Amino acid sequence: MKVVIYNDCDVDSYKHFGCELVMETFRDQLKRVDCNLIATVTKTDIAQQRFAHVKKTLDKADLVIVNGEGSFHSNRRNDIHHVAKHWPSILVNSIYQNNSFGHHLKHFKFISCRESFSAQQAEKDSGMKVKVIPDIIFANKRLMKLKLKGTQEHVSINHFNRGELSTNNNAETFLKEIVKYQSITSISFHSLIVAIMLGQNIKEIIPTTTHKNDALMHDYDIMGKDYISCAQVEINNLFDRIHTF
Repeated sequence: MKVVIYNDCDVDSYKHFGCELVMETFRDQLKRVDCNLIATVTKTDIAQQRFAHVKKTLDKADLVIVNGEGSFHSNRRNDIHHVAKHWPSILVNSIYQNNSFGHHLKHFKFISCRESFSAQQAEKDSGMKVKVIPDIIFANKRLMKLKLKGTQEHVSINHFNRGELSTNNNAETFLKEIVKYQSITSISFHSLIVAIMLGQNIKEIIPTTTHKNDALMHDYDIMGKDYISCAQVEINNLFDRIHTF
């Protein structure tokens, strides 16, 4: 099966450790299930309206995997639902909040959201069954091997160098730094996932413009430590099913 990923957020113009880990995990999982990832459509392609390039790329795919990530909210990414109208597509790894075009979601062959708040809203708006499958970096090989050192007490994590540790780093740099700390304060969804996997104390969540962080912690608090293993099972099961879409 020839696969294209739409909305590859790991771009040079906006380096973010979480986006790098997401795409790394997509590639590993697709390789594991013998899918041929022939190309990606990047966030930059979309922002710069490279429509001819995007169409040419998507036309080659047997299946388009739309990576919703933190993008699909507040009517700011109408392009996401348009993909499913023209190409065989699934929407995965997505936030969904405050969109007015939920009826268009019916064109997707399958939809999953990273947390329950988004899944409930997408179900309500679309009338479809939407599955909760946690963010795919829970199955990232590097994160699964990562160990907490805890040699320092606390760090504040934010975007654009506003915190003591910025998310705008490559994954190697960010992970090497975050493992030093016993606890974190963070605005970042993906750094909260890293903290959950490391067993770090999350002292404070800095408010953001969406429900994603609150929803992640809500779902985690319900299941506790079982959340991590269940997330990994669900992610593996999703990719095991890819050939059926």
